[in-house]
Amino acid sequence: MPDDLAVVGFDNQPTAVLLEPQLTTIHQPTLEMGRAAMAQMLAAVKKEPGLEQVLYLPAPLLVREST
Repeated sequence: MPDDLAVVGFDNQPTAVLLEPQLTTIHQPTLEMGRAAMAQMLAAVKKEPGLEQVLYLPAPLLVREST
């Protein structure tokens, strides 16, 4: 790899950098996702107006040796 085959993971697990070659991965912002979910849940419980139905968070591609 990466000459004959490219491999990409998802979730940016800590083990991605321990592999040989290091795994290219997409970082899923789990902490930010949890915060946003809690904020939306609290807004729904409080019946606050303007509750967002869709929220987009960045999920960057971390290019490493496997691509």
